Amino acid sequence: MLLKQINMSNFYNKKAVSGTPVDMADDSKTVTVYYSAFGNVDSDGDIIVPGAFSKSIKENGPNAKNRIWHLFNHSTDKPVSKPKELTEDAFGLKAVVKMPNTTLGRDTYELYKDGHITEHSIGFQTVKSLAKSAYNEITEIKLFEGSSVLWGANSNTPTVMVKSEIKSTVIDEIAKTIKSLRNGFYTDETFGLLELKLKQLQQYLTEMEDETSVPSEQQPLTDFPGELQTPEEDAQEALDEEENPTISVEIEINKYLQSFKIFN
Repeated sequence: MLLKQINMSNFYNKKAVSGTPVDMADDSKTVTVYYSAFGNVDSDGDIIVPGAFSKSIKENGPNAKNRIWHLFNHSTDKPVSKPKELTEDAFGLKAVVKMPNTTLGRDTYELYKDGHITEHSIGFQTVKSLAKSAYNEITEIKLFEGSSVLWGANSNTPTVMVKSEIKSTVIDEIAKTIKSLRNGFYTDETFGLLELKLKQLQQYLTEMEDETSVPSEQQPLTDFPGELQTPEEDAQEALDEEENPTISVEIEINKYLQSFKIFN
């Protein structure tokens, strides 16, 4: 096995882990989340092992120099807070973060409560790793920050079954986002972020529909070219559209966008 020391050309990297908070406390505005998970080979071919964060926590964690931040979407312009607790357990790197009484802190906590933040990510430098036959084992990490990530859908889904599951998730996210836009209590900046998220989800859903749609030359022909549908057939088609969640969501999106006249 080759022990390699990473040079400064790989000074800052990002890796994400999916998952909503494992705990939330409304009275103290505190969330408990996982920044990273152990034992999973990611898309970069890396696997982080237990103990990889221990030196960084010991030197820069909450009980040391306290230099590790909790950011929003990895943006240094949006420092939310610093973890009050940072530990490794059997699953991964766990953080307890108290949201401050600031605009960004309040908005971030509300986004957690409404279910919009479902992914977290770390900004780090790989210090030591072991090159193995099937993957790269990261054994020591210098951790700079952990981030709340608003939406992290992967459009490169390889199978139809997974795509259908992703589509269902997207539809749920769209419904959740529209609900928050109509009833949420956020700043104008966060409302704008949610509106952008809605457009991203709409585009993503449209692209998925385009990928799975049947080309026109494969569409079944009527018995007679140019044959018109009867009123009864029109009514049945309308009912079918009502039962199609994708079409219903598209209608909801259009209603929302028309009522608020954004992204024109």
